Amino acid sequence: MHAHAHICTHTQNILQTFPRPWTVINFVSILLGKLSHPLIGHDIKADICRVVLKLLKYYYETPNKEEIYRAVIRLLQGPPVLSTRVPYEKTLVMNALRLLFSLDVLDQEFAIVLMVHYIEGDEELKKMIMDLFVRHGLKDPLGYFADGLMKLGKGKGKKREGSTGTATPTKATPPTKAATPTSSTAELFSRSQQWLVHWMEEYHVGSYSRSSLLSIKPSK
Repeated sequence: MHAHAHICTHTQNILQTFPRPWTVINFVSILLGKLSHPLIGHDIKADICRVVLKLLKYYYETPNKEEIYRAVIRLLQGPPVLSTRVPYEKTLVMNALRLLFSLDVLDQEFAIVLMVHYIEGDEELKKMIMDLFVRHGLKDPLGYFADGLMKLGKGKGKKREGSTGTATPTKATPPTKAATPTSSTAELFSRSQQWLVHWMEEYHVGSYSRSSLLSIKPSK
């Protein structure tokens, strides 16, 4: 009886602090606020992303998708930047990427996040991220895009001298382990953005759109 009374009291305290109206939107907002809290563990944040993803499946018309997008993008961009070599952080990265993908938006900002985590991730994460790109329309059967990302991670992603806009890459050899960038991850975000713009121009890829489901499509 004492335990039951304690649970009831604890539940009442939660309800009293939960903002009204008691809606899915408010609940999701509270969860998203925890993603930026420095004292909350990565394992808890990974569970938050998983719970929000499940809620989206049941309440697809949730109007605060923009809030979800911004909170999760900030989490993945850092600082601090998550390390996929740490198990809890890797799980958080993977759950966060799945959550973002479920929003049906792949703009340039999200694409750059995917690129950076592809470069720094292990084989499991690389496969997951490339699958996300492919599901959004990337056609890269010879692995040129992946090859370019790995060269970028090794500091070799600069524009070739005398480029005419016609790509003549060689097929990538799949890496056996996560690449080690020669610069900080913050710099890698910047260089990834520059490289992506150049890659889209060189391969005649259409521009990204923030307001709709984005896929990599040939330009007209």
